[in-house]
Amino acid sequence: MLDQRTYTSNMGALGIASDPNAPYVSEEGYYQVTASPCGGGTLANCYTLTASPTQGSPQESDANCLVFVLGSDGGKDATGTLRDECW
Repeated sequence: MLDQRTYTSNMGALGIASDPNAPYVSEEGYYQVTASPCGGGTLANCYTLTASPTQGSPQESDANCLVFVLGSDGGKDATGTLRDECW
């Protein structure tokens, strides 16, 4: 897992992407994680992380819990038929 203890607008500064606009791909290659600013903020002070299955990964066919969303405010969400049970 990532634990850099800082906010940044440049994912490369965290050492997780050489291209700051490229998504981070999990060590297992199952998910790609993107960061976006939340509600009118900037990544430096407020963010939303979205983990989506990479193409061809086993998670791509998991209709129960497909995409995971985590906010800097502690909010959690998911998509899928069992979205309320994903976290």
